[in-house]
This record gives sequence, structure tokens and C-alpha cells, in this order.
Amino acid sequence: MWQPGTDREACMDAVTAIWQQLGPQEHPFTRAVADPGQLDHDDRARFLAGIDLITAGITAGHAH
Repeated sequence: MWQPGTDREACMDAVTAIWQQLGPQEHPFTRAVADPGQLDHDDRARFLAGIDLITAGITAGHAH
């Protein structure tokens, strides 16, 4: 569906449109984040925050 070089904003608009068509009872979380403002973030920063969270969990597991 997504091709290299595709505009990020166009991709997010397409994803949002699909998610907004899902039933709110069956997909409450997806519908909650289907607001275009929810998808507007720094992908790299979110990825790095996730890596930090994972490594913190691994480190905490080894401390015990």
C-alpha cells in the first residue's frame, strides 16, 4: 500500500480514514487514536522512547 517516497502526511490521512470507518464498539482504542492530531508526532523520538523503555525493563530485570 505504501511506496518508498510516499508523503508521510498522505499516509497518515489514509490510515486515519480507514480507522475512522471501524466500529467504535469493536475497536475502541483504534477509534480513539483515529484523530489526525493523534498521529502527528516525531516517529524517531517515539521509536527511541520505546527503545529506552525496553532497555530500562531489561536492566531492571537484571538488578533483582
